[in-house]
Amino acid sequence: IITSTATLVLNDRLVVVEQQETNNENIPIRVQFTVPPYNHLPDTGNKLAINTSTNTLALDLVTKIDGEVYTLQAADTTLLDNGLVRLQLSTGNDIIFNRYFAQNEVKHLTLDAVPITITVEQLTAASAFITVKRG
Repeated sequence: IITSTATLVLNDRLVVVEQQETNNENIPIRVQFTVPPYNHLPDTGNKLAINTSTNTLALDLVTKIDGEVYTLQAADTTLLDNGLVRLQLSTGNDIIFNRYFAQNEVKHLTLDAVPITITVEQLTAASAFITVKRG
């Protein structure tokens, strides 16, 4: 039996295509499409975002197809009145950082050899808007 797997990148989503030969002559090949529950950080420079006003408190992402899955989350929004939001970036059980950020604060780091930028774009008393992009 012959099988093959390919992963396609469609903007910020990955699609895994699995093909397998079958023993059924009427359906000689079975194909299955799967969309993983995480985003791919676009190569185009487009941003992914966390927007707490829409109850988006976390973002799961990869920087490359076979890379680690990272979770960026707005871990504490109780100090928004004071102009602070606590962000946590982790992969599996490893915490990369967990600290408070102010509006317009930027964090540059490298994940799986890919430079990324996390920016706290806007903080109000009721919400936080955080973006992540390549570069």
